[in-house]
Amino acid sequence: MKVKKSLKLFLACFCTTAMLFTGCADKTGAPASTEAQNQTPEAAFDQLSQDIFRNYAGSDTLTLSFTLKDPSAFGIQMDEVTWGEISITDEDLEADKAELQSYLDRLNEITGLKDERTVDYDVLKYSLEADLEGFNYIFQTNNLSPLIGFQSQLPINLAEYHFDDKTDVEDYLALLNSLGGYVDQILAFENKKVENGYGMCKAAVQASIEECQNYIENPETNLLIEVFPDNLAELTDLSEEEKNAYIEKNKDAVLNSVIPAYQKIIDSLTAQLDTAPENGSLASYENGLEYYKYLLKSSVGTDKTPEELIEMTESQMGDSLFAMAMIMSKNPQVLDDAAAAEYSMSDPAEIVEHFKSTFTAEQMPEPPEVSYTLKNVHESMSENLSPAMYFIPRIDDISNNQIYLNLNENYANALMPTLAHEGYPGHMYQYTYYLNTHPNPIRKACECLGYVEGWASYVENMSYSYCGFSEDLAEVLRLNNSTFALNLYCRLDLGIHYEGWSLEKTKEFLKTYLDLDDETLQTIYEDVLFNPTNYMVYGIGMDEIQELKTNARDNLGESFDIKEFHQKFLDLGPAPFPVIRKYMPETSVQETTDETK
Repeated sequence: MKVKKSLKLFLACFCTTAMLFTGCADKTGAPASTEAQNQTPEAAFDQLSQDIFRNYAGSDTLTLSFTLKDPSAFGIQMDEVTWGEISITDEDLEADKAELQSYLDRLNEITGLKDERTVDYDVLKYSLEADLEGFNYIFQTNNLSPLIGFQSQLPINLAEYHFDDKTDVEDYLALLNSLGGYVDQILAFENKKVENGYGMCKAAVQASIEECQNYIENPETNLLIEVFPDNLAELTDLSEEEKNAYIEKNKDAVLNSVIPAYQKIIDSLTAQLDTAPENGSLASYENGLEYYKYLLKSSVGTDKTPEELIEMTESQMGDSLFAMAMIMSKNPQVLDDAAAAEYSMSDPAEIVEHFKSTFTAEQMPEPPEVSYTLKNVHESMSENLSPAMYFIPRIDDISNNQIYLNLNENYANALMPTLAHEGYPGHMYQYTYYLNTHPNPIRKACECLGYVEGWASYVENMSYSYCGFSEDLAEVLRLNNSTFALNLYCRLDLGIHYEGWSLEKTKEFLKTYLDLDDETLQTIYEDVLFNPTNYMVYGIGMDEIQELKTNARDNLGESFDIKEFHQKFLDLGPAPFPVIRKYMPETSVQETTDETK
């Protein structure tokens, strides 16, 4: 899982949780001037993408900190510390929509691009059109959902706030002290959602309350208090007296601003419990099926219909079970071996370097030289976060990479494939490789989660062959732990949110494949229920890439080269899969003609 503050133009996402707000940078969405209209297509596109990126990166202080090390080099100057403003009124929403439409109008006027900008153009167009459609579903977004909601991701994001100089420290403290006001905006938005009939279901509300309670349970040892001194240590121009003063200010801000803000969330969500709906399936809400299709397009980045995805996931599950059965027929011991499998490495740093020197070197284009730090998730967050997280580097500082590992005992045995996902050749490799090609910064604002999480899941799937197992054991672990498991979760997502499966229907489906107790089955159901399409960006993203590779191998035959395939895919950068297929035509299904029959 990658962690970032991802603000996708004006349809904002905190991690994968959507929120609408207006930016605080200069508004640059007005129609192009006569002078701009007389520009070459290349100059017009560069100006438009620059305008959008500046508005994106300068929309709030946290986004700017995670996007750029040197904002001035990109013509961005923020005059105030801000979380941004969340649009709630009809007037504000219409103004935001009109501004976004003006960007799309300017883009549609540009024709005749012939260089690498054509990919950027198509990605931006897809993104703008999807974001405009998103205005139809403003109050269906999940801002405080368990695991990936604002309350879950904020602490770890703040713990990684960049301190490049003293001003950054002052900005950070100002953010902490103003958190309460921003939370008030979020809660006002959530109340508006409830008024419109789109409040979270009761189980999700309760789970989010428990997350907040866990986070503030021990105020004096809060994550943001404990990591702050270490974060200051790299600022060598601060005296010990200044550092101690900042440490006290940080502690005061956490105790008197951050924790009370979380208590506000607890109180507000608690007030919703009595009236919260029991059923949280998107299919149970008005326009829920349309919203689900929108999420597939905008977040997963697929143009496949839900029906096509049901067929795809069921096919992948069936093929996986058949392949495992074939291995078992010649090696009956392999399932017992899989249950007791021990990976060849356990040291995180050694694992990262192992995958870099073997898996990445053998199958991928050469990566840039970057540094990285491995950290452990704070104990207070371990129950509410994923097995590991990669922090995307700033686009002008790609050598600074962080990977967090969750020491929760539930994740202990899967460290090698987890680090293939987060490190090499997963997130850290994919991001630093692409950023090292010096792409147009606009691509930062148009990211496709299905591409990035799909890639990390795709290489995790392949990593079992590099974990020290026999060929049969590696294949069974790959099929069971990755291909089958991810497609199972995607099929659940489609069943719950598109077909309206109940808890009982979900249990019945799962018992066809898994021998689990009712409590575990309910946990799986709720994991999918609380965050629609969250598993889809991993599983369908992986399936889409596998399909691209299969088609390319079929079409190219003996001339297919795995390194070349990976390089073409990575060079295109994060993009929706219809765009990928356009620029990698060999990955599409070839039409049968009379001549080729």
